[in-house]
Amino acid sequence: AYSILASLISIPNALSVAMLPVLVIYFKNNRNKLKDIYNHSIKYLSFISIPASFALTLLADKVIFLLYGTEYSNSIIALKILIWTLIPLSINYMMGALLIALHKEVLGVYILFLNALLNILLNIYFIPKYSHIGAAFATVISEIFYFSCYYLILLKEGYGFNILKFFIKPIISSLLMIIIIKQFITLHVLFLVPIGFIVYLLSLFTLKSFNKEDIIV
Repeated sequence: AYSILASLISIPNALSVAMLPVLVIYFKNNRNKLKDIYNHSIKYLSFISIPASFALTLLADKVIFLLYGTEYSNSIIALKILIWTLIPLSINYMMGALLIALHKEVLGVYILFLNALLNILLNIYFIPKYSHIGAAFATVISEIFYFSCYYLILLKEGYGFNILKFFIKPIISSLLMIIIIKQFITLHVLFLVPIGFIVYLLSLFTLKSFNKEDIIV
């Protein structure tokens, strides 16, 4: 389960690393443009991480069996839980990059320390009772805490974003995607993924989730 998550978060991690020099430049030269780029980055990361979380929750068993075989069936529940860290974690990378651009990296270190402490305490409580399932829950809670801290700091700095605005359309599209996938659930996962992807994209376009600014950026 953790290896699948690690593969998925490599995308937002690479994006945040690539965007960091751009954020630094615009912080010095054009802060309005900085906000635009940051907000669009958060929007795109939401559009990717939300459907991935929904899809893997539904298809966790098929994905685990395809990649690792039936002997790893115990990982299915853990993956269904752990995959929900993908949403806050994806956005956390970008928020962390912005903190660096704003020269607030010291605050990021404090948040990292508090998050690590929280994760340790949660693991001490959950793992003896729930084993790897408990560890998955601890990770989800820790990442939500991490996200909340970053969000509140950046909101104070004037770089907050409308969570509902960025999340509602991909959530609606993801729910529709799940409904359609369930109609073909007996198919192989390699067929279900493109079906879900097409339904999700069509739904986003139907909901007018993209505008001219998205194309320009």
